[in-house]
Amino acid sequence: MQKRTVLFVLISDYADWEPALLAASLKGGFGLWNSEYEVKTVSICEGPVTSIGGFTIAPDYTIDRVPKEFAALILVGGTNWHGEEAEKVIPLLNEAVTKKIIVGAICDASLFLAKKGYLNDISHTFIELSVLNNEKKGIYSGEKNFVNGQSVRDGNIITAKPTGYVEFTRDVLLALNVAPEDRINTFYTICKTGDCSILLETIAR
Repeated sequence: MQKRTVLFVLISDYADWEPALLAASLKGGFGLWNSEYEVKTVSICEGPVTSIGGFTIAPDYTIDRVPKEFAALILVGGTNWHGEEAEKVIPLLNEAVTKKIIVGAICDASLFLAKKGYLNDISHTFIELSVLNNEKKGIYSGEKNFVNGQSVRDGNIITAKPTGYVEFTRDVLLALNVAPEDRINTFYTICKTGDCSILLETIAR
Protein backbone atom coordinates (compact mmCIF):
# COMPACT_ATOMS: atom_id res chain seq x y z
CA MET A 1 0.00 0.00 0.00
CA GLN A 2 1.31 3.41 -0.91
CA LYS A 3 2.28 5.45 2.10
CA ARG A 4 0.29 8.55 2.89
CA THR A 5 2.04 11.76 3.82
CA VAL A 6 1.61 13.73 7.04
CA LEU A 7 3.02 17.25 6.86
CA PHE A 8 4.54 18.85 9.97
CA VAL A 9 4.85 22.63 9.73
CA LEU A 10 7.87 23.92 11.64
CA ILE A 11 8.40 27.63 12.15
CA SER A 12 11.48 29.15 13.78
CA ASP A 13 11.76 28.39 17.50
CA TYR A 14 9.34 25.50 17.15
CA ALA A 15 8.69 23.34 20.22
CA ASP A 16 10.79 20.29 19.45
CA TRP A 17 9.16 17.98 22.01
CA GLU A 18 5.64 18.40 20.65
CA PRO A 19 5.81 16.50 17.32
CA ALA A 20 8.33 13.81 18.31
CA LEU A 21 6.01 11.14 19.70
CA LEU A 22 3.46 11.57 16.91
CA ALA A 23 6.09 11.43 14.18
CA ALA A 24 7.65 8.27 15.61
CA SER A 25 4.21 6.69 15.97
CA LEU A 26 3.39 7.38 12.33
CA LYS A 27 6.74 6.09 11.10
CA GLY A 28 7.06 2.97 13.21
CA GLY A 29 4.17 1.93 15.41
CA PHE A 30 6.43 0.62 18.20
CA GLY A 31 5.51 -2.96 17.35
CA LEU A 32 1.81 -2.27 17.92
CA TRP A 33 0.92 -1.59 14.28
CA ASN A 34 2.47 -1.37 10.82
CA SER A 35 2.81 2.17 9.56
CA GLU A 36 1.17 3.29 6.33
CA TYR A 37 2.32 6.87 6.70
CA GLU A 38 5.40 8.90 5.95
CA VAL A 39 6.40 12.06 7.79
CA LYS A 40 7.55 15.19 5.96
CA THR A 41 8.53 18.55 7.41
CA VAL A 42 7.56 21.95 6.00
CA SER A 43 9.18 25.34 6.58
CA ILE A 44 8.16 28.83 5.60
CA CYS A 45 11.36 29.65 3.71
CA GLU A 46 14.36 27.85 2.27
CA GLY A 47 17.05 26.83 4.73
CA PRO A 48 17.28 25.12 8.11
CA VAL A 49 14.88 25.71 10.99
CA THR A 50 16.02 25.76 14.62
CA SER A 51 13.86 24.71 17.54
CA ILE A 52 13.50 26.19 21.01
CA GLY A 53 15.88 23.52 22.26
CA GLY A 54 18.50 24.17 19.58
CA PHE A 55 17.76 21.29 17.20
CA THR A 56 18.36 22.39 13.61
CA ILE A 57 16.76 20.51 10.73
CA ALA A 58 16.53 20.91 6.97
CA PRO A 59 12.80 20.64 6.11
CA ASP A 60 11.63 18.53 3.18
CA TYR A 61 9.46 21.26 1.65
CA THR A 62 8.79 24.96 1.78
CA ILE A 63 5.21 26.07 2.36
CA ASP A 64 4.66 26.82 -1.35
CA ARG A 65 6.05 23.50 -2.60
CA VAL A 66 4.19 20.85 -0.64
CA PRO A 67 2.70 17.77 -2.31
CA LYS A 68 -0.78 18.14 -3.77
CA GLU A 69 -2.02 15.17 -1.75
CA PHE A 70 -1.46 14.75 1.98
CA ALA A 71 -3.33 13.00 4.77
CA ALA A 72 -2.88 15.49 7.60
CA LEU A 73 -1.42 18.89 8.37
CA ILE A 74 0.23 19.25 11.77
CA LEU A 75 1.04 22.74 13.03
CA VAL A 76 3.80 22.38 15.61
CA GLY A 77 3.76 24.93 18.41
CA GLY A 78 6.49 27.40 19.23
CA THR A 79 7.09 31.03 20.07
CA ASN A 80 6.62 32.54 16.61
CA TRP A 81 2.94 31.89 15.91
CA HIS A 82 2.18 35.56 16.53
CA GLY A 83 3.98 37.23 13.63
CA GLU A 84 4.44 37.39 9.87
CA GLU A 85 5.98 33.94 9.62
CA ALA A 86 2.78 32.30 10.84
CA GLU A 87 0.62 34.30 8.44
CA LYS A 88 2.26 32.50 5.52
CA VAL A 89 0.78 29.21 6.69
CA ILE A 90 -2.80 30.37 6.10
CA PRO A 91 -3.13 29.41 2.38
CA LEU A 92 -2.04 25.82 3.10
CA LEU A 93 -4.24 25.74 6.19
CA ASN A 94 -7.24 26.96 4.21
CA GLU A 95 -6.62 24.29 1.59
CA ALA A 96 -6.56 21.58 4.24
CA VAL A 97 -9.74 22.83 5.92
CA THR A 98 -11.57 23.15 2.58
CA LYS A 99 -10.60 19.61 1.60
CA LYS A 100 -11.58 18.30 5.06
CA ILE A 101 -8.06 17.06 5.69
CA ILE A 102 -7.06 16.33 9.29
CA VAL A 103 -5.54 19.44 10.89
CA GLY A 104 -3.69 19.21 14.19
CA ALA A 105 -2.46 22.24 16.13
CA ILE A 106 -0.66 22.18 19.44
CA CYS A 107 0.44 24.90 21.87
CA ASP A 108 0.56 28.37 20.31
CA ALA A 109 -0.45 26.90 16.95
CA SER A 110 -3.86 26.16 18.47
CA LEU A 111 -3.95 29.74 19.75
CA PHE A 112 -3.20 30.87 16.19
CA LEU A 113 -6.19 28.89 14.89
CA ALA A 114 -8.40 30.47 17.53
CA LYS A 115 -7.30 34.01 16.76
CA LYS A 116 -7.98 33.46 13.05
CA GLY A 117 -11.52 32.25 13.66
CA TYR A 118 -11.07 28.57 12.78
CA LEU A 119 -12.28 27.39 16.20
CA ASN A 120 -15.34 29.59 16.72
CA ASP A 121 -17.87 26.84 16.01
CA ILE A 122 -16.09 23.70 17.19
CA SER A 123 -14.89 22.25 20.48
CA HIS A 124 -11.25 23.11 21.11
CA THR A 125 -8.55 23.79 23.66
CA PHE A 126 -5.39 25.84 24.06
CA ILE A 127 -3.23 27.02 26.94
CA GLU A 128 -5.92 28.90 28.89
CA LEU A 129 -9.11 30.69 27.91
CA SER A 130 -7.86 33.78 29.74
CA VAL A 131 -5.02 34.07 27.22
CA LEU A 132 -7.51 34.83 24.45
CA ASN A 133 -9.60 37.06 26.65
CA ASN A 134 -6.52 39.25 26.99
CA GLU A 135 -5.93 39.37 23.24
CA LYS A 136 -7.01 42.56 21.45
CA LYS A 137 -6.62 41.17 17.94
CA GLY A 138 -8.29 38.35 16.05
CA ILE A 139 -11.85 37.26 15.43
CA TYR A 140 -12.22 34.63 18.16
CA SER A 141 -15.75 34.18 19.49
CA GLY A 142 -15.69 30.54 20.51
CA GLU A 143 -15.55 30.83 24.30
CA LYS A 144 -18.61 28.60 24.68
CA ASN A 145 -16.79 25.81 22.82
CA PHE A 146 -13.60 25.95 24.87
CA VAL A 147 -12.75 22.68 26.66
CA ASN A 148 -10.14 22.65 29.40
CA GLY A 149 -8.53 19.42 28.23
CA GLN A 150 -5.08 18.38 27.13
CA SER A 151 -6.26 17.61 23.60
CA VAL A 152 -9.64 18.02 21.95
CA ARG A 153 -10.85 16.63 18.63
CA ASP A 154 -13.90 17.97 16.85
CA GLY A 155 -14.36 16.55 13.37
CA ASN A 156 -11.16 16.99 11.39
CA ILE A 157 -9.55 19.56 13.70
CA ILE A 158 -7.48 18.62 16.75
CA THR A 159 -6.12 21.18 19.21
CA ALA A 160 -3.89 20.65 22.23
CA LYS A 161 -2.10 22.36 25.06
CA PRO A 162 1.74 22.35 25.08
CA THR A 163 1.63 19.70 27.80
CA GLY A 164 -0.87 17.59 25.85
CA TYR A 165 1.46 16.01 23.31
CA VAL A 166 0.65 12.44 24.40
CA GLU A 167 -3.10 13.04 24.13
CA PHE A 168 -2.52 14.95 20.91
CA THR A 169 -0.65 11.99 19.48
CA ARG A 170 -3.48 9.64 20.44
CA ASP A 171 -6.13 11.88 18.89
CA VAL A 172 -4.26 12.32 15.59
CA LEU A 173 -3.60 8.57 15.36
CA LEU A 174 -7.31 7.88 15.94
CA ALA A 175 -8.37 10.52 13.41
CA LEU A 176 -6.13 8.95 10.77
CA ASN A 177 -7.22 5.38 11.63
CA VAL A 178 -3.57 4.45 11.89
CA ALA A 179 -4.38 1.31 13.88
CA PRO A 180 -7.29 -0.35 15.70
CA GLU A 181 -8.57 1.87 18.50
CA ASP A 182 -7.64 -0.62 21.23
CA ARG A 183 -4.01 -0.65 20.05
CA ILE A 184 -3.82 3.13 20.00
CA ASN A 185 -5.35 3.29 23.48
CA THR A 186 -2.86 0.70 24.70
CA PHE A 187 -0.04 2.84 23.34
CA TYR A 188 -1.51 5.89 25.10
CA THR A 189 -1.70 4.00 28.40
CA ILE A 190 1.91 2.91 28.11
CA CYS A 191 3.06 6.48 27.48
CA LYS A 192 1.04 7.84 30.42
CA THR A 193 1.89 5.13 32.95
CA GLY A 194 5.38 4.10 31.85
CA ASP A 195 4.40 0.43 32.19
CA CYS A 196 6.33 -1.17 29.33
CA SER A 197 5.17 -4.65 30.34
CA ILE A 198 1.87 -3.78 28.65
CA LEU A 199 3.76 -3.29 25.38
CA LEU A 200 5.44 -6.67 25.60
CA GLU A 201 2.19 -8.42 26.48
CA THR A 202 0.35 -6.75 23.58
CA ILE A 203 3.05 -7.58 21.02
CA ALA A 204 3.08 -11.20 22.19
CA ARG A 205 -0.65 -11.62 21.55
